[in-house]
Order: sequence, then C-alpha cells, then structure tokens
Amino acid sequence: MELNEQTLEQILNRQEEKYERRMGILVEGLRADIKGVADGVVLLREELDGVKTDLEDLKTDVGALRTDVEVLKEDVAELKTDVAVLKTDVAVLKEDVAELKTDVGVLKTDVGVLKEDVAELKTDMDIVKTELAIIRNDLKQKVGRDEFALLEARVAMLERSSRARSQG
Repeated sequence: MELNEQTLEQILNRQEEKYERRMGILVEGLRADIKGVADGVVLLREELDGVKTDLEDLKTDVGALRTDVEVLKEDVAELKTDVAVLKTDVAVLKEDVAELKTDVGVLKTDVGVLKEDVAELKTDMDIVKTELAIIRNDLKQKVGRDEFALLEARVAMLERSSRARSQG
C-alpha cells in the first residue's frame, strides 16, 4: 500500500470517523453522566430542602424546649424553697412533739398523784360517812327541840310553883 494523498486522506477520514464515533460515544457517556450528576444534584437539593425544613422544625423545637427548661428551672427553684420551708416546719414540729412528750410525761405523773389523792379522799370520805352515821345515831338518842321546849315549860312551871310555896 502506497501512501499517497488519497490513501492518506482515506485513512484520515476513517480515523476522523472513528474519532467522531468515539467522541460521540464519549459525549453521550458524558451527557449521561452529567444527567446523572444533575439528577443527583436535584435529589440533593430536595434532600437539602427537607433538611432545611427539619432544621427549622428543630430550631422551633429547641426554642420550645429552652422555654420549657426555663419554666422547669423556676419550678425547681420554687420546689427547693418549698422543701426548705417544709424542713423548717418539720424541725419546729419535732420540737413541738418533744415538748408534747415532756408535757404528757408530766401529765402522767400528775394523774398518778391525782389517783393517789382520790384514793386517799375515798378513804377519808368513808371515815366521814362512818362518823356521820355515829353522830346521827347519837343525835337520834338525844332530846329533840320539841321535847326540849316542853321540858323548859315544865321547869318554868315547877320553878313558879316552888317560888309560890316558898313565899306563901
């Protein structure tokens, strides 16, 4: 084969056709790759939009949580104050209970003394009742007022009669 201009042109044309086919294939491949990348970018944008929406929702939720945490902090502070007050109240109540226990002990002692006094008073009352019965019995055996008045009248009469005899 002889290299002449025509042969060279044919070779170059064939090479050019091969090159164009090859370039066409490469361009088609690149177009497919670019389309894939573009589709991926679209998907990524959609996902990014979803992430942005989720992020905004999270920001809102975090803001609400911060508010809730602040409220909880205030509630905890109030509870701490309430617990401190309750501790003080419990301490005072403990002191009061201790005083009441002491008072109950004193009252028990006083009740014991009073029981002894009541027992002694019962004994004294029995003695008084017995002596009163004796006095009543003695009084029944003595002259009553009516009888005494009669006796006085008789004595007065006898005195008069005795005076009249002695004078006369």
